[in-house]
Amino acid sequence: MADDTKYIQMKANGATATEVYLQAFEDRVPNATALTCRTFKLSIREAKEIAVTAHGKYKSLSEYQATLVEHLRQALEEMEREENEQTDR
Repeated sequence: MADDTKYIQMKANGATATEVYLQAFEDRVPNATALTCRTFKLSIREAKEIAVTAHGKYKSLSEYQATLVEHLRQALEEMEREENEQTDR
C-alpha cells in the first residue's frame, strides 16, 4: 500500500474526495481511484464515479460507460475490416 498520509491529512483538513483524487492523480499515484476509495471508505463504484467525473468530461459513471459501447462497436468493425482484407488477399 502506498503512503496515504498526505491524502488522509487533506481529508482531515476538509478536502473532498474529488479534491483528494485530483491531487493523487496529479501526483501520479499509480491508482488514485483505489487511494480515494481507501481514504474515504467508498465503494469501488463510488470511487470510480469520482474518478470519471473529476476531470469534467463526463457527468456520471453511467454516461462514461455508455460511451464504451460505441468504442467497442467501432473496434469490432475495424477488426472485421482487417480480417476481411486478409482473407481477400
